[in-house]
Amino acid sequence: MGETIRQRHSASTASLVILMILYAAISVYLIYISKYAIWGFATEENAQKFFYFQHDMVDLFVNGVFAMGILYAINAIGTFLIIKWKKLGYWIVLGASILALLIDVILLYNGGNTSDGIAFCIASILSPIILWAVLQFKSESQSCWKLLK
Repeated sequence: MGETIRQRHSASTASLVILMILYAAISVYLIYISKYAIWGFATEENAQKFFYFQHDMVDLFVNGVFAMGILYAINAIGTFLIIKWKKLGYWIVLGASILALLIDVILLYNGGNTSDGIAFCIASILSPIILWAVLQFKSESQSCWKLLK
């Protein structure tokens, strides 16, 4: 009965929903790409031509992309928790973004596709920053961040 009514700014709600959909779409894409790499190539030579990796690097790439897909799915879950007023959701997104950045750096260091790798590194860095900025929108003089439990 004594619980305060929480209301977030409509722009922050829209941004959270868009971020959740974006995370889920990226997750599905990355998991599809990794599964295509595992089952879609008849020979290891075809996989090497597609990914531009040495023989021993194809497995690292496939596993790294699959792990990133899982991390983006975790980001979508974290964003959903934020929509449900849980501060834990932000920390989940932050942790998953840091792990995704580490995977990106490992893949880049081992000869991954530079343009894609740099784009995912930037996305991993900006994701929690943008989310934090969205949570700073104020509704009735209180930011969403202060309203999270």
